[in-house]
Amino acid sequence: MQLLATDLDGTLFSSPNTVGEANTAACARWRAAGNVLVPASGRSLSLVSRPLGLQQLVYDYTICASGCVVADGEANVLHNRTIAPAQLEAVLRPLLEREDCSFYCTTPQADYIVHDATGHLAKFSTDRPENGFVWSSLDEVLERGLEVSSVPVYIPNPHTADALSAQISQEFAGQLDAPRSTNYLDVVPHGVTKATALQWLVQYLAAAGRPVARTAAVGDSWNDLQLLASADMAAAMENSVDGLREAAGGHSVPSVAAYIDQLLA
Repeated sequence: MQLLATDLDGTLFSSPNTVGEANTAACARWRAAGNVLVPASGRSLSLVSRPLGLQQLVYDYTICASGCVVADGEANVLHNRTIAPAQLEAVLRPLLEREDCSFYCTTPQADYIVHDATGHLAKFSTDRPENGFVWSSLDEVLERGLEVSSVPVYIPNPHTADALSAQISQEFAGQLDAPRSTNYLDVVPHGVTKATALQWLVQYLAAAGRPVARTAAVGDSWNDLQLLASADMAAAMENSVDGLREAAGGHSVPSVAAYIDQLLA
């Protein structure tokens, strides 16, 4: 049995929230051959399961929130890493004063828009009602004791995003990380990546009597670096960010469908 972990935005999604016919058909062939399909995204569980469910894409497991959450194909949470409330407040309270970013807190049940100085999340929520965002305040999130897995921070200036990512990683060294993706950084518990989630899932399957003979991964952005480097086989999308193709051993593909065809050949 083989396992394919595929990023969503810019990878499995050929356009926003859309898998496309070729990718859908290839994913069905992959599973029909007895293999495991795992969408692996920086998105939360709801932002993965809702759009995929609307398109009736069948998959086996998901890696969500940049590796914080692993769920089965019915969105039942199997593994969840969360940010401690004190750390959550310490990292987010200063961001409430910034006008150059927006952010929301993810949980396996719902996603809470806390700060939207850029207006991006309001538009994102209106244009894609299937995302199901909830508006909240940081105080409400803390008072309710929500188990926050990750905090995606929308920050469109790449230089500002790089600086904030480095600042968070330095100030909260050993506690929190802030990996980058296109237009975002994701605040997550220290040491959590898509790669660590993949490792957890492989061990989970082995314990259930379903050993994985080979892992494969495909992605396009910085938060896919460790995932591609850790997989037995990997490919970067042709339009991926700098450095990703090297993590995939120089291998690039035009689509997930093309990569699945190569893996099944």
